[in-house]
Amino acid sequence: MNLFQLTYMSQSELHPLGLHEELEIIQKAASELNREKQISGILVYRNGFFLQRIEGNRKAVIYLAESIAKDRRHKHFKILEQGPIQRRMFDDWSELQLLSTKKETAALAPLFNVIEKQSQTSDFLRINATEALACMKSQWSHVA
Repeated sequence: MNLFQLTYMSQSELHPLGLHEELEIIQKAASELNREKQISGILVYRNGFFLQRIEGNRKAVIYLAESIAKDRRHKHFKILEQGPIQRRMFDDWSELQLLSTKKETAALAPLFNVIEKQSQTSDFLRINATEALACMKSQWSHVA
């Protein structure tokens, strides 16, 4: 399989009162699709923004990203990085990993600060999302 990754950010259109229920619905639906399409990744929600890395077959990843970009729960969808990869950073496609609490996403706070600032002033974000996600994964696995 030719592996491909796409990392995007978007602003959430989810209402804060139903946030946790909506995130659970997203995780369940995505996990079922991911298993079928052999897509792995992580979805991070913090301060009204989504950051997601999707990994798998190039066609499946691009199709999924296009679907997400059209989803009513997202606005200002921006691709941060995309391209071929040698191996997956998140290798379990049986369930989408979802991080949404301040504690779970603390390692990504600097990245989200940059995203929030640049999303207001620029169409193009100059950040290294892969490096930030790898750092977060490393910190997260030491805690788990």
